[in-house]
Amino acid sequence: MQLTAANAAPYLLTRRLIDPEVVIDGDFVAIDASRRNRNIKVQHHDGSGLFLKQIQSAEMHDIAALEREAACYRLPGRHESLGPLKGIMPDIRHYDSAARILTLHLIANGENLHLYQQRTGGFPVSIAESLGSALATLHAVDVRAALPEETLSRLFLQQPPWILGVHQMRPNSLGNDVSAANRQLFDLVQRYPTFAESLEAIRTAWTRNRLIHGDLKWDNCVITWPDGSDGAPRVVFADWELADLGDPAWDVGAMLQTWLVPWIQSIPVAPGAAPRQLTESAGVPLPSMQPALRAFWTTYAERRALAADEREDFAERAVRSAGARMIQTAYESLATLQQLTPQMILLLQVSLNVLTRPQQARRELFALS
Repeated sequence: MQLTAANAAPYLLTRRLIDPEVVIDGDFVAIDASRRNRNIKVQHHDGSGLFLKQIQSAEMHDIAALEREAACYRLPGRHESLGPLKGIMPDIRHYDSAARILTLHLIANGENLHLYQQRTGGFPVSIAESLGSALATLHAVDVRAALPEETLSRLFLQQPPWILGVHQMRPNSLGNDVSAANRQLFDLVQRYPTFAESLEAIRTAWTRNRLIHGDLKWDNCVITWPDGSDGAPRVVFADWELADLGDPAWDVGAMLQTWLVPWIQSIPVAPGAAPRQLTESAGVPLPSMQPALRAFWTTYAERRALAADEREDFAERAVRSAGARMIQTAYESLATLQQLTPQMILLLQVSLNVLTRPQQARRELFALS
């Protein structure tokens, strides 16, 4: 079946996922929130509800990704040591493998960070601290010690992110759904040997010792205020299709680079302008987000109880990962375009600078201690 806002109620009633009284009393609103997947939000008057996600692809790797996501949401109930994951994940209600529909409890009054930043224009330190704490909670959990190796091998690919191999991709290996702009991106990355050397170095140093989200960005970070606007925000990480056993520095780097994207996108790129002129003309000044960047990293490092030498090594790997993740951010932004945009070319330039000069990037861009 193809899920729609119109047939959401019959689907849920048939599977006893809602009570008939909810529909009869009119305490049921179904909203189509589809993007890459078919998404339906079911809301009740008190703010509670359900979130239904149906993948539209019949490809085996896409089906496996949705099954992986459902399995991740069940992890807190698999072993006592995995319990802390419950606080940073959506609660699963049901997984329908035949229809490829995942039903989750709606995060009441939740808002993803991308929408929050667009609405407020701010980069609050309090949210950054909650992000750092939530990510530290994820990476502190030892999934390898809790689950049998057979289960881990079945659930997780245990492979570095695909973008770390972009320098090796041949034009004839790209699918027909790759945009013209992204073909230009691949060509540009492969033209510079420094990209290849840097990406290969990250692949070589890749670890597989922790559960990682694998696709962290503001779209996948949902915030709520359980104790009201004066309390600390709660962070829930959504969309676990790319979760894996991997290197936690990748998740940290993914979050670090997310703060730089609004800055880069706000720079009016003028031909012949010097780098300093470009950065000084940004509509979103870099210094305005650096306190949040610093708070995110400091909270994460403290909650992970990283020793001084470990902290130094981890920070550099996270910064390098941020540089690599910028390439993927550009790829995602160019998915439907015919030409590389000036902002994405600038993002690639920043990526190259971060990859080749991570210590300087750590101080001047990310402001990490």
